[in-house]
Amino acid sequence: MAVRSPAERYTLVVLGRSKVGKTAITIRYTSNVFDADSYDPTIEDKFLKHTNIAGAPALLEILDTSGDEVWRALRRMWMKVGDGESGLLFVFSLVDRKTFDELEAFREELMDLYGDDPPPSVLVANKADADRGEWSVSEDEVTLLRTRWRNCGQVVYTSARSDRNIVEAFEPLC
Repeated sequence: MAVRSPAERYTLVVLGRSKVGKTAITIRYTSNVFDADSYDPTIEDKFLKHTNIAGAPALLEILDTSGDEVWRALRRMWMKVGDGESGLLFVFSLVDRKTFDELEAFREELMDLYGDDPPPSVLVANKADADRGEWSVSEDEVTLLRTRWRNCGQVVYTSARSDRNIVEAFEPLC
């Protein structure tokens, strides 16, 4: 009987303002489901995903967080999940300028918590399936933000609706 090696565990935290699609991309990644008619505001939900990373079994624990300002006090705690051993996904909507502009507050809070050594992160530009004429944020602006964001591995343009780059948003953090 072959001995099965234990799965490597990863903790990923999904952060961003309300209605940017954090839950939609998380459910798309963990269950391959998209429901355009369902919106249930989140406070904090945990999802598990069994997968393979570089050919080895992995268990991803994904914390989907609230973007509502009422729960802002919890944001620092969410950023510290895993004591710096986690990966963070910062999600904004390409069709809602305010959600992009408010990422600066997330970045400042992250730098305040971790100084020069924050956990690895990915900027997730969601709703990329929208017509480019509807985008309120340019690719140049996103690239500029990424250069200012310490330890940000990449920007990923996603769509939960079309399943565009969903895996690519999560798995680089593992």
